[in-house]
Amino acid sequence: MVTNKCLNTPPLWMLSLTELSLGFKEQRFKPSDVCKQILLQIELINSRLNAYVYLNPKLVEEAQKSDYRWQKGEPLSELDGVPIGIKDNINVAGMPTSWGNDGLQNNIAEKSEWVVKQCQLAGILIIGKTNVPEFASEGVTDNPTFGATCNPWNEQLTTGGSSGGMVAAVASGMAFAGLGTDGGGSIRRPCAHTGLVGLKPTAELISRENGLPRFMFDFEVVGPIGRTVKDVINLFKVMMPEQVMEEPKPALKILVVKELASHPVDPDIIAATEHTAKQLAQLGHTIEYSTLPVSLNIFEEFWPILGKVGIAYAMQNFPQSAASAQDKFKAMAKEGQQYNALDMMHLWQETMRFRQKVKLMFKEWDIILMPSIAALAWPVHSKYPKEIAGKAVGERGHAVFTGWVNMAGNPSINLPVTNKLNNPIGMQLIADWHQEQRLLNLAKQFEEINKGWQWPTLA
Repeated sequence: MVTNKCLNTPPLWMLSLTELSLGFKEQRFKPSDVCKQILLQIELINSRLNAYVYLNPKLVEEAQKSDYRWQKGEPLSELDGVPIGIKDNINVAGMPTSWGNDGLQNNIAEKSEWVVKQCQLAGILIIGKTNVPEFASEGVTDNPTFGATCNPWNEQLTTGGSSGGMVAAVASGMAFAGLGTDGGGSIRRPCAHTGLVGLKPTAELISRENGLPRFMFDFEVVGPIGRTVKDVINLFKVMMPEQVMEEPKPALKILVVKELASHPVDPDIIAATEHTAKQLAQLGHTIEYSTLPVSLNIFEEFWPILGKVGIAYAMQNFPQSAASAQDKFKAMAKEGQQYNALDMMHLWQETMRFRQKVKLMFKEWDIILMPSIAALAWPVHSKYPKEIAGKAVGERGHAVFTGWVNMAGNPSINLPVTNKLNNPIGMQLIADWHQEQRLLNLAKQFEEINKGWQWPTLA
């Protein structure tokens, strides 16, 4: 472990974003000191976890410029000099966006995606790019080019996907926070498997300008990942400052959904859901258990089609990716080419109807609480758990709780909880469109009555 010289002082890589900012302001340490510790932490741990696939060679040089700004008392923002990770399907100018594909390893981004640019304008430093499954299109983080990412809580287990590299970096102290994407749960589920907080914002709230092809329509959004709610709030303030305002904390009406239709759920996760609901009730909120009052049939019809058409579109935009793509994705692309515009228009019209039904649901409820995952983390080299609660499941059996939220466009946040063995589990809070502040306030309340972030032994 890298430590500071002062006794009883945690190493710099263990600090929160608020603690970093205060330390810079009081000139107790410099951004370049922090970046050097982060790089050493990466040197010690990354070979075991495989979180990063590319490191910024100018990180310390860029940190020294931040040193100078703080010395002059002219930081670009409170987070000037804070280093974060970026998922490898988000463009950073001058860095490769490999998208987990061998043919795209030399795909150097000419411009940073809008949200990255916002961070850079605030003086936030980019440590590097983190691992994803190929085309960020699987529920585990593994690909033939870079290999599998391991879970800091247990290296034999997966982090989930597709933001698996990003969560491994944040949970192990190789990044203070990071940007991920969530198209079907790809922030919330990996955060659940690693004990982190992750926010999926409202559809189209955050611009995707200068990004990769939008083959998942507005289902996929960029969101912040951190070890605490406060860290996520601080990063979100940089991404969307006008969205982060304090509001009163009224008693909320919360619908608790433990299961969906006939989909099995690990008993520990059901128990954690019930415990979380009791804690929210203790905070003064009204709790009611029920089934989800909207049908997910259109989601289950649209989701596999969208994946196939999307992969076909991605390969059309990046023909160099097709030759090296896994056979699975080549087959998906071939099948995706068979759908026509009328097929997609029908599915999009049904999506709009689904969104209206979900909108009406939030006329009755302020928040929906349900698990982020249906299964605990499984072995790292398995694509998915073959059984949940003793029942056979398919490839998306572990992911049933999250994707419909993306289709609906609603914001959602993962809250870390654990089972009796201290294994990470995640609960998601879901709100109506543009209610990020309501989610963040409730998440802060919940965090205050729980034990907060616990470091995995590996870190």
